Amino acid sequence: LEKIPVEIHKIDKMVQTHKDLFHKQKSIVDELEKTIRKTEQDLKEKDDFLKKAESKMMEVKKNEEYRAALKENETHKKEKTAVEEKLLVLMNSLEGEKAKLGPAETTFKEQESKLLAEKSEYEAERVKLLKYFEEQTDKRKSCSSRLAADNLVSYEKARIKTKNTAIEIVENGQ
Repeated sequence: LEKIPVEIHKIDKMVQTHKDLFHKQKSIVDELEKTIRKTEQDLKEKDDFLKKAESKMMEVKKNEEYRAALKENETHKKEKTAVEEKLLVLMNSLEGEKAKLGPAETTFKEQESKLLAEKSEYEAERVKLLKYFEEQTDKRKSCSSRLAADNLVSYEKARIKTKNTAIEIVENGQ
C-alpha cells in the first residue's frame, strides 16, 4: 500500500516528461510557422516597395536621378532575394520539424496510454489491498474482542510495539 502511491507518482512524472517533449516539438513547429508568416509579410512589403520604386523610375526625368533610383532598386532586389532565401530555409526547417512532430505525437500517445494503463492497474491493486486490509482489520477486531481483558491488553501492547499484527501465545496467564 505504501509503494503504490510512489509508483503512481513515478508514472505521472513519466507521462508529464513525454508530454513536455511532445509540446516542446510542437512549440518549435509553431515558432517556425510564426517566423515564416513574419518573413512572408516582410517579403510582401519588399515586393510592394519595389513595385512603387519601379513606377517612380518611369517618372524620373534626369539621368542622375534614374541611376540613383536604379541603384536603390538593385539594393532592394538583393534584400528581397535574401528574404526569399531565408524564407526557403525556414520552410525546409519547418518541413523537417513537422516530420519529427508526427512520430513525437505517436510516441507520446503510445507512452501515455501504456503508462495510464499501468497506473490504473496500480489503482485497482490499491483498492484491492485496501479492501483486504479492511477485512483483516475487522477480523482482528472480532478475534481480539473474544480475548480476556488481560490478554487483550498484552496483545495490544505487543501490536503497538511491533507496529504490525502481533500474535502472542498465552499460557497459564503469561
